[in-house]
Amino acid sequence: FTLLISLAEIQHDTKDYSKLDKSLYNIGEWIKENTPSNAIIMSFSPATLHYLTDKVVINNPYLRTALKNLDGLKEDSIKIHIELANKYNVSYLLIQKEGQLEEEKIIDGFGELKPVKIHEEGKFVLYKINSE
Repeated sequence: FTLLISLAEIQHDTKDYSKLDKSLYNIGEWIKENTPSNAIIMSFSPATLHYLTDKVVINNPYLRTALKNLDGLKEDSIKIHIELANKYNVSYLLIQKEGQLEEEKIIDGFGELKPVKIHEEGKFVLYKINSE
């Protein structure tokens, strides 16, 4: 637990709010206040998001590999991340839109999990997944 907080503080200067990406801070606060206490989130930055939300957060390395289509890597990546989301009962997915990583391309890989956009702050978008 201490290591996660330390990593979050290294990754984002949480002591000096002016240096912290305010949209990440804002979506963290929104998640903390508007999702169940037992929510499990898949995110690109688990240490930081855990620090901001006090939620269980698992890593989502999908963005690093999904847009590369090298010998089936994209399909393997999609399969791995869907299996991971199901294994850990992930209920929310937080993505970061940047440059070539357009929201539609990112979320397309999670289609099987029936993602529903529920909140957006700047370049961060939160989806509810695996909901019936």
